[in-house]
Amino acid sequence: LSWKEAKELEGIEEQILIAEAAVDELETLFTTPDFYTKYAEKTKELTAQHEAAKEKVKQLYERWEELERKKKELANGNIL
Repeated sequence: LSWKEAKELEGIEEQILIAEAAVDELETLFTTPDFYTKYAEKTKELTAQHEAAKEKVKQLYERWEELERKKKELANGNIL
């Protein structure tokens, strides 16, 4: 791995946890009994934020898998 990729890999788990927490926070908000009373005007915006947060989690996991695969291949002497 390049130095940049190694640093990225080092911090990606924390980024995933933060991204998952954002998803959880929005999902919790959606389940509050008075959600539609309090947030009726922001429902579309919050839904878009939720979708974006879920996509970010997905992308982070994909990147993590890619970096781990590359790290393993390099450790095994495989040339990319």
